[in-house]
Amino acid sequence: MKNIFLSIVVLLTIHNKTFSQISTASSSEVSAFKKAVLYVVLQGNTTTTNVKYTKVVNETEVETENKEMVENVESEYNKAMRFAMKNLWKINKFEYITEAEFEEKKFDVGSYFLFAAKHKTEDKEPITLNYLIIAQGDKKAKKVGKMKWLAALPLSFDNVSDQYYNYKIPGLVQFLQNHIEFVFTNGIAEQKKVLSHYNSKTKEIKDGVLYVLAEDLTAKVYSEEAIAKIFKGEVKIVDQKQINTAIKKQDPNVLYFHKIGPEKISNTGTCLKYILSAKGGELLYISEHKISKGTPEGLLESDFKQFNK
Repeated sequence: MKNIFLSIVVLLTIHNKTFSQISTASSSEVSAFKKAVLYVVLQGNTTTTNVKYTKVVNETEVETENKEMVENVESEYNKAMRFAMKNLWKINKFEYITEAEFEEKKFDVGSYFLFAAKHKTEDKEPITLNYLIIAQGDKKAKKVGKMKWLAALPLSFDNVSDQYYNYKIPGLVQFLQNHIEFVFTNGIAEQKKVLSHYNSKTKEIKDGVLYVLAEDLTAKVYSEEAIAKIFKGEVKIVDQKQINTAIKKQDPNVLYFHKIGPEKISNTGTCLKYILSAKGGELLYISEHKISKGTPEGLLESDFKQFNK
């Protein structure tokens, strides 16, 4: 991810494990947000190429010259964000801005922003993650962590390509929208209550069709047949395009798995796991585990057993 911003976030702790806090706003602050314009920060994406020019000087001589040509190329992230805002965003009006404009506007306490950010967690074994965040401007916002976060959700590990999450951006934007509405209705909930609210929906997973990528499964649950032996619901092993299509079509029957991990770059660390609905972006499951030989990165047998409850 290019040109992303450093941030600090408070952590939720449950059973000695940590989850990034997804809100620091109150219902009154969300009420003000809903009346304001949301500035959606698009990522810079210029490319520079060398172009060879030739010029005929005379019958026997040709001059050549190399020049750099700068082009604006729309990134997959920006395309996904534009789709999400145009088709799925309902809370308030919005405008697109550049990262440079964000750097100027972020000090305005009356402005609100949707942007991608980098954050290093502050627990005993910190990890750096990319996040999708909705935040309010602040006079001390030289660091994004000084801003009021209305909603946030991890996208990936810092060194992981954005190809692992761009196709899910519309659904993740919907989750942020849903969470803001939850805060508007309920105010700031205690940390355990926030997790309880989302994990109370886990029982609904078996009522839908869970879409997962083959690479997000682990040894004991490596196929649809193996999963069927321990999970009462329906699971389909699909590709990124099928998940993206289900989100864009707002398929009411489909759920999908959102994983944040090192993507096999490392065999250690933490694996964060979320399951969301393709329609509406509801969060139905949130969990994490330490990556080891016995608990590799991805959905575990224990996750599917949890879905049965």
